[in-house]
Amino acid sequence: MGRDARDGADLAIAEFGDVSDGGVDALFFDPHADLAAYLDGARDLLRQGCRHIVGTITSAARKEVLPLIEKHDGLLWYMCPYEGFEANESVIYLGGCPNQHLLPLFEYLIPRYGKRPYLVGANYVWGWEMNRLARELVGSAGGEVLGERYLPLDETAVERIIAEIEQRRPSFILNNLIGPSSYAFLAAMRALADRDPAFRPEVCPVVSCDLMECELADIAPGAATGQLCAASYFDTLATSENARFKRNVHARFGERRVSSVFASAYTAVKLALAAISAASTDDPRAVRQQLSRQPLAEPVWAACHRCGNQPCGAALPSRPHQQFQQFRRDRFAAAACGRSLSHRRQPSAAETAGGVMRQTPTFAGSKVTILHREDGNTEKLVRQLRLLGVEENVQWAPLSSSDLPDIIMVDADQGWDDLLPFDRQAPLRPVVALLGSEAPGRIAWALSQGAGAIIAKPVASSAVYPALVMALSIQQEREEAQDRIRHLEERSRLRPLVYAAVERLMVSHAIGEDQAYRTLRECAMRRRLPMEQIAAFIVAGAEPLPEAI
Repeated sequence: MGRDARDGADLAIAEFGDVSDGGVDALFFDPHADLAAYLDGARDLLRQGCRHIVGTITSAARKEVLPLIEKHDGLLWYMCPYEGFEANESVIYLGGCPNQHLLPLFEYLIPRYGKRPYLVGANYVWGWEMNRLARELVGSAGGEVLGERYLPLDETAVERIIAEIEQRRPSFILNNLIGPSSYAFLAAMRALADRDPAFRPEVCPVVSCDLMECELADIAPGAATGQLCAASYFDTLATSENARFKRNVHARFGERRVSSVFASAYTAVKLALAAISAASTDDPRAVRQQLSRQPLAEPVWAACHRCGNQPCGAALPSRPHQQFQQFRRDRFAAAACGRSLSHRRQPSAAETAGGVMRQTPTFAGSKVTILHREDGNTEKLVRQLRLLGVEENVQWAPLSSSDLPDIIMVDADQGWDDLLPFDRQAPLRPVVALLGSEAPGRIAWALSQGAGAIIAKPVASSAVYPALVMALSIQQEREEAQDRIRHLEERSRLRPLVYAAVERLMVSHAIGEDQAYRTLRECAMRRRLPMEQIAAFIVAGAEPLPEAI
């Protein structure tokens, strides 16, 4: 974690020490923004006995350390904004996710500035996912994304992107760059606005969901002034809780700006220590249970009620290098509360048509049957499916074709042919194989049951959602292919009727084959019926011969 985050953690530890008989032994590791070092640091901390890790600044770092934390039954307290679409029992997500920053931000921007944005992002999971969601939001509003470009982490060569923005003239720019890339981009946009008033912030703003107040000192003077940012906390939040919180900060550190990352780290450590103390153990399962039923005694700020349940605010730097000025918090909070991207019961064919994920699939309300003996893998699956809003059932007995769930997960290591009431020639439901073996025979068996995706055992939480999406997409492609085959077979079967109808038209009207065929086709188009059906009517004498054209 950075300096601001560490200060926030220090404050929470100091306050806990003042009111508790027990002490806190905190271990810090600085990865210096090196992705590989995050993994080394997490491994070192876990080996020293740490079961709770607060930190990682980026989603890439979070995903890097998560498998290790899962393996050691630890708990990661992730405090930064993130892109959502991850639900892992080994993580407490404290940062805002898209329904709390990006969605209300676009609800504010599109009516005021237009629906033709330009998207820039860092070339990793945050940039990809945030821009993908932005495309969905713009598309649902009937707008158009004028451009989408990515830069490697820490890349500062933004000239080509700026030239394209100047040429295409978007309504606003969504900036999902991070660190030096973002600072260089803001400085270049300020230079563009100086020479072309159409790109001044009040006309074409640059908006961010990951820019923090502690970064203002790293941005060129004036480069961020007037631009917009959405976040769950700002220093200027006018509440009694925030005023008390800031007094505690100033008493320990002196007068300073309180950034969102400082507040998030403070909240993460405060929540962790309170839950561990109340549970009388640092066991992650007990801590999670305690956390779900015991609210924080003194909320850090009014906008943060529980883990991952923060409304959003928007702000702009009012004085370079000093602070953000908050505005329209009530508007953003109202838009953010309880929002989600979709409430459909199961992903539609349109969402994953043609092998392309066009919209974000959701599985809330779907029914999944797990054909597997109950063990640690089924426990992990059940917990993860419930986080996705799925109704699950675990059994180790054959399925009935009369009562099939929406999706089937099957143990490919021990499964037998009668376990599923179909085979790969005509699978009736999407199938996910659970496989812990590399034996070719078991892989072949999974394919024979129509498996469209595989989850390796031991099950990792992060593997469940991708497997559901892939199995559903494969099943939809199979069904569409079968529909096309049936349609073509039917047309092929009826083709002799078309030839017979063409011959009758040739004889009755004394015309050539090509003209007779065109006449039959024109008649089918006028009647809005398949040509084969019109031909059958003509041959049977139920349809008068059409006039030749």
